Amino acid sequence: MRNIIMLLSCLMDLILVFYCIFSKSNRTKVGLLCGILAFVLLIGTFYLLMFPRYEKLKPTGEYEVATKVITFTDETQTLVYAKESLPESVTCGIWYPDSKDIDVHTCPLVLFSHGSFGTRSNNESMYHELASHGYVVCSLDHLYQSFSCKDENGKKTKISFTYLNELMKEDATKNPEGSYHSYQKWMKARCSDINLVIDQLLALSEQENSERVFQLIDGSRIGIAGHSMGGAAALAMGRQNDKIKAVMALEAPFMYDITGVSDGKLVFTNEEYPVPVLNVYSDASYANISTWPQYAQNARYLQDEDPKTLNVHISGAGHLTLCDLSIVSPFLTRVLNGQSSKLSGKECLTKVNAISLSFFDCYLKGKGTFVESDWN
Repeated sequence: MRNIIMLLSCLMDLILVFYCIFSKSNRTKVGLLCGILAFVLLIGTFYLLMFPRYEKLKPTGEYEVATKVITFTDETQTLVYAKESLPESVTCGIWYPDSKDIDVHTCPLVLFSHGSFGTRSNNESMYHELASHGYVVCSLDHLYQSFSCKDENGKKTKISFTYLNELMKEDATKNPEGSYHSYQKWMKARCSDINLVIDQLLALSEQENSERVFQLIDGSRIGIAGHSMGGAAALAMGRQNDKIKAVMALEAPFMYDITGVSDGKLVFTNEEYPVPVLNVYSDASYANISTWPQYAQNARYLQDEDPKTLNVHISGAGHLTLCDLSIVSPFLTRVLNGQSSKLSGKECLTKVNAISLSFFDCYLKGKGTFVESDWN
């Protein structure tokens, strides 16, 4: 009801703007002023519609959470989508327990990779939840694949139009060969970022004079999560980096598992997935897993009896309901999802965050057992 009222208000404001500016009888200073005020009112109403006030989800853990922004650079590698030759650079947000009672090298590290149009704050409520329970969480901004990235010095970088063009053209049904090459390119760029961050975080964790946030990290217990394209990157990392002990993907295909194209169809590896993996789906993909070519491996793991390959379907949620946009802008989430969700953003994220905590507690801390049926 609120959105309907706000939409009607925007429409009335728009009509008033046109009336004040274009009506001959209003072509006076007063009429122009009324038009300007009506336009300001339109902008304000539209902003309130897009970004209403909301309450952040409260973490359930015992620890207060502190944050830090840091940029890592590798001079030996270059950025994939940069217009000029630039060294690889990854800006990260870090969320960690702010307590002197925690011993060094005792906090599992969880990395997060955002979706195609996301940012490092993609699932910030999850980072707070995990950090409040004793995890160090590092979320990456994949430069030129992030909607907007601000590094530790305040420099902003927008998403690459080349990358956007690749995303818009990709169609695994009509052009599987083109999709395969795009997937390879995207996974190589993202995994390079993630490997760089892991290596530098672990190096900092071993330095005696490094900041406490880095010394908290237990390098033997590393997990990774991601949403959409970031989930695909997380699934790739579970295959290629043996430091990763658990993987959680929020609605993402196994892009890295695609080894080529044969007879017009994507070909996937048959190798067993090496670590515990949890795939979380919304209604957006769950009904289509068996028909979308890029999700063929997901369909296989839905039927797999291996206890390490786990699957949860959050009924009533849409693709973007799985990330924090659903509470920041419910209206925009509704528009981008293409359909309304039965679950509110708060309800969905509360469940997603509880699932992530239960999964990583089980496989990184050895606490409890993760049971799919508890969440489906």
